[in-house]
Parts: sequence; structure tokens; C-alpha cells
Amino acid sequence: MVNEFADCDLRTVVECRVGAVLLRAAATGERLLHSVEAAATGGGVLPPQLLGDLLKHVEMMRRDVLAPGGVNATGLTPREVRVLQMIADGLDAGEIARAVCCSERTVKNLISAMTTRLNLRNRSHSVAYAMRAGML
Repeated sequence: MVNEFADCDLRTVVECRVGAVLLRAAATGERLLHSVEAAATGGGVLPPQLLGDLLKHVEMMRRDVLAPGGVNATGLTPREVRVLQMIADGLDAGEIARAVCCSERTVKNLISAMTTRLNLRNRSHSVAYAMRAGML
């Protein structure tokens, strides 16, 4: 529980993996119990203003850190996302290669590198990952 919260405190909370923040003025027994239960089960609790600040921070990180490097929050490049979409559509490596103007070998290498980097088992697992991440 805290009395007030500054912008820099929010970054510290995220870096330290704090699961719940409860402002002292809003603390009740029920809210405290809910916060403890949420943190214990891997959830999180933030006051609405802090949640808004966190979302702004995440957007800034996406814009200023990830996007210039050509990746998104999932760690995939736009080209990798496009290949995953084509895999999900049932295209084979040759069809994907023609669509993205590269060799079939390049497509296979891209798929292999992506599945290895993300610790995925195969093309089907890659598509499932992309669906869960909201890319498909």
C-alpha cells in the first residue's frame, strides 16, 4: 500500500515484478484480500490511473525501442508475422517464397530460426503461438 505514486515508481514496480499496488486511500479489507489473491495467482492489480500510465509506457517502449529495431512485442519482425499468416492460410514453403519474393530455402530458414528462437516445436505450434499472441 502506498499514499502516492510517481511515474518513475511505476517503472520500478514493473522491473521488480510487483503484482499488486493498492493506494492507501482506497484500501479496504476486501480490496487488500483481492490484491493478495491476484498477486498470488500471477494476476495483477493497479489503480486505474496507474494502469493508464503503464499502457502509455508500454506504447512508448513499442514505438521507441521495438519498432526501430523492426520487431514487435512478440519479438517477431513484420516479415515473420506475414509468413506465419501464410502458414495459417495453408501455404507451403514454395508458395510463401513466391509471395514474399525470396527462395524456398530462405523461407525454411526463416521458419526454423523463428521456431528455435521462440522455443516452438513446428509450423502448427508456430501458428498456435501467433493466434494466442493476437497476430492472427
